[in-house]
Amino acid sequence: MKIACAQFDAKLGEFENNVHKVEQLLSNSDLTGINLLLLPEMALTGYKFLSKDEISPHLEDRNNGRSILWAKDRAKLYSCFICIGYPEIDGDQCYNSCALINPQGELVHNYRKHYLFETDLTWASPGEGFKSIDLDPFEKLGLGICMDLNFKYSEEYDFHLNKFGSFHLENKSKLVIVPMAWLLPEDSLDLLDTSASKFCSDTLKYWCNRLSPFFDPETNLDDNPIYFVCCNRTGKENGAIYCGTSTVLKFTKNNIKVLNVMNVIQEGIMVTDIKDY
Repeated sequence: MKIACAQFDAKLGEFENNVHKVEQLLSNSDLTGINLLLLPEMALTGYKFLSKDEISPHLEDRNNGRSILWAKDRAKLYSCFICIGYPEIDGDQCYNSCALINPQGELVHNYRKHYLFETDLTWASPGEGFKSIDLDPFEKLGLGICMDLNFKYSEEYDFHLNKFGSFHLENKSKLVIVPMAWLLPEDSLDLLDTSASKFCSDTLKYWCNRLSPFFDPETNLDDNPIYFVCCNRTGKENGAIYCGTSTVLKFTKNNIKVLNVMNVIQEGIMVTDIKDY
């Protein structure tokens, strides 16, 4: 099963320019036989809007929004599933969402971010909860968006509960996909040096820690493999610096295997055939 991640530097509010960039990246990549294309959180609009008024012109309907229509067209073109993050409006409510489109260009699921980051709190409502859906050819597909991997930003919370990982283990998700706009830690700014850039190991270790139920022998009793794919963005935006490091991981009892990873500043398409591992 081939999964492609599109990591790039989206410019805030520049939808057409962002579309042009990602289409260039796609056209320069070998996408033969891919089953799923994963894009970042709020991939084509940019992420760090500072208020509801600022993001309002960029909010989209889940059926006919600009990001959705683009994804439907590309899903048919590449004959694959596409998962794309976008800012959703539904009546008088707004959500940080991702849409899952099938190869026929149909919306099969719309997921809304459950745990909101401080930037989201200026405009979005939380989704109702984590999701795991039955969907061929993925068997059981788990969905999340960025901060869902973490914990509730706005409340007292037990860091060690790892609710996202526990949910997907209990619901027997086989593949978990997560669009992201994850920040680069302040003590890792040296990774922006183009002569020495690599992936952010501290962030990768942190993600693995948040997914500890997947490899803990006390929780993963069946030792069934769980694949985790996150597609992060890169670049800078309104003072935010993103850490790239889009990753494909395979978890089994007592073991984590990094199947593929991009560096902090890299723009491109990373294709991984997870059945090779």
